[in-house]
Amino acid sequence: MAPARSGSSLLGHILYSHPEVTGYGESHVSYTSTTDLHRLIYRTAAVLDDFEPMDYTYIVDKIVWDYPIADAIQIKFIFLLRDPAATYTSTVHSFSGQESPAGVEQWISYYQKRLERLKTLAMQINEPNRCLTLRYEDLLGDTDRTLASFQTFLGTRTPFSDSYTVAPHTARLKYGDNSNAIRAGKILRKKFRKPILNETIFTLEKQTAVYNCYASCMTTLSQYTQLSSAIADHQSEHESSLSAKVNVSCRQRLM
Repeated sequence: MAPARSGSSLLGHILYSHPEVTGYGESHVSYTSTTDLHRLIYRTAAVLDDFEPMDYTYIVDKIVWDYPIADAIQIKFIFLLRDPAATYTSTVHSFSGQESPAGVEQWISYYQKRLERLKTLAMQINEPNRCLTLRYEDLLGDTDRTLASFQTFLGTRTPFSDSYTVAPHTARLKYGDNSNAIRAGKILRKKFRKPILNETIFTLEKQTAVYNCYASCMTTLSQYTQLSSAIADHQSEHESSLSAKVNVSCRQRLM
């Protein structure tokens, strides 16, 4: 679950390159009943051609539009957010490459409605064990800890990798991101640098409104979902505790 151009294609590739997970991108399926889950299985089988549903624990669908989703359906959700300026800039580069006041207004309307939808869904579900929130910047800049949080959240037997399979559907616009970066086959780790917006088109007032919307969404998601960063911090504390116990045990054996 994410706004468009938030890094969801990269996240999807990381997830369904894991041996316990499968998927291909956007299925454009609405989830109003468990019957719709079968539609996802059939579409995944058709796109991948050799899909065996019993071989996988999870099937991933990438959702960046407001399709109906019944919160009672027992599925897991990953909410992905990206810095608003970076999301907007990526949108412009991906499509027309040209900025205009009308285009800014259209994007802001979509972005704010999308984040409100994420907030509403998280509150309706109200089951943090089924919902994980992460920032795209952490996927790129704090990769190892973020990937470790995926394993904890999904309960997979093996960890996730920063490399992924470049499939026939990769970079096809119908299924998600069609940029060259997604063809890299791995996470291009880097520190986040906030893009500078053209204030004559994307005014400071509009920027403030968008960032307030982003902050509000993050606040709500932090209350109703698990945070990738919090899981990573807990793992680090647990590993440090285990390491301390092992060191104490070793010292006792040596004495």
